[in-house]
Amino acid sequence: ASYIIASAVMGSLAFFGLASLPISTPTGAAALFFLANLEIATADLLCEGRYATKMQEKPATGSMMVSYVWGLFQMGALVAALLVGPLADQTNPKYVFWICVPLAASIILPVAWGYLGDEKVAPEKRGKIDWALAREHPMIMAYCLTMAAAALGNAALD
Repeated sequence: ASYIIASAVMGSLAFFGLASLPISTPTGAAALFFLANLEIATADLLCEGRYATKMQEKPATGSMMVSYVWGLFQMGALVAALLVGPLADQTNPKYVFWICVPLAASIILPVAWGYLGDEKVAPEKRGKIDWALAREHPMIMAYCLTMAAAALGNAALD
């Protein structure tokens, strides 16, 4: 939950920056868009993990949950597509980012209030790597390290 809150704060601030700052360099715009998309990706992945857990608890309703989530996602994408073009054509395109600020921030309070139902990590386990779990799943660890190395190599080459 704390990752979602942190990324939502960064994403909201990024949209605020896109709406209010005079952005004069592509690098500045790219950095703000990166933070905005980081929020979207973080919330998406962590919420998917949460509803995957819920689907395992109640397999009979699992497919309905996926359909519900993706149906709402696609409806939101349709509304955004219908509004963004005309709004950007008729007004200053920065107004689109003003609309995004409260939308990006809207996830903060529900997550902070515990609606995801995440369990708190015991204080003695916080900030520590569970090496026993890592040794229990060596192939997953190798895959993760390979993907991290590939991502870092890709970033270095770009």
